[in-house]
Amino acid sequence: MRERPLTAFKGRLRAMAAAAREQLMASYQEAWNSREPAAVAAFFTPGATYDDRGAGELAEGREAIEAHAASVMDAFPDLRFEVVRAAHGDDFTAGEWRATMTHRGELSGLGPTGRRLSSAGVDVATLGEDGLITHLVSYYDGAAIMRDLGLLPKRGSRLERTLLRAASLTRRRS
Repeated sequence: MRERPLTAFKGRLRAMAAAAREQLMASYQEAWNSREPAAVAAFFTPGATYDDRGAGELAEGREAIEAHAASVMDAFPDLRFEVVRAAHGDDFTAGEWRATMTHRGELSGLGPTGRRLSSAGVDVATLGEDGLITHLVSYYDGAAIMRDLGLLPKRGSRLERTLLRAASLTRRRS
């Protein structure tokens, strides 16, 4: 079966064949798993935006996206992604993913902890007329990663309950 080419109309993409979308996602995943930041950045337009909601970071432009990918790969050199499932619209592709990693490099000023962790999330990529990503939003639980790294107390722990009570007292006084 012949795949339909990517064509644009009225500033939006005509639906790509599902197989082409799945291949795009697989290739993007391979780029992350290759540990080559330039390979990840190559999927983006020069003026694209990468909005990492879990880390609270925004990378604007291909160079900044490459730098962001490099910092993640440096912090977690064994980072491995797996796509769980996907959904596609006229101008976007969304992928649910799982990842495993070990914290072996600096992460936002935090030295390596050697802790092994896992994460799950969803990336939503808006595609340009050329099939490259113009905007990507990555949604995942950054607080869970911080807990796994030892920066926040475990969910439901005595320390977490104490901190929540203290925060509630501070708010009542205001």
